[in-house]
Amino acid sequence: MRETIPQRRPRMAMVAPLAVCCRLKWNGSDDGTSLWTLVALRTPRAIGGTYDSARVAGVMPGARMLLRVDDESQVKAALELLDAIATVGIDPRAVAAALWHTIGNRLVARLPCPECTAGRHPAHPARAALA
Repeated sequence: MRETIPQRRPRMAMVAPLAVCCRLKWNGSDDGTSLWTLVALRTPRAIGGTYDSARVAGVMPGARMLLRVDDESQVKAALELLDAIATVGIDPRAVAAALWHTIGNRLVARLPCPECTAGRHPAHPARAALA
């Protein structure tokens, strides 16, 4: 929804409830980038004053982690997959949580990732409408 930078660090981003967003983090030095992390998160919804989420460092009040990769090659592969999903015409924020989990597991295991095609994607919104 918006980003606030009160100082150089820390940055704050405000995201709508039940939105999907990514956080990309890296540490760079004169020798190059030493730490790569990409996390896809779904923001929580309030249920009776509590949130249906887990604690995630730097995220308040927490979030559901859909994908986490911690290696340069895995982060680059995840970003390429996000581009491929968007190229097909699918909003990456609308992709099923199960596909996010599968992509994360496959990247960590160094296995090929399933494709999110325009033909397979409509099943997710249809299933969500039934719930």
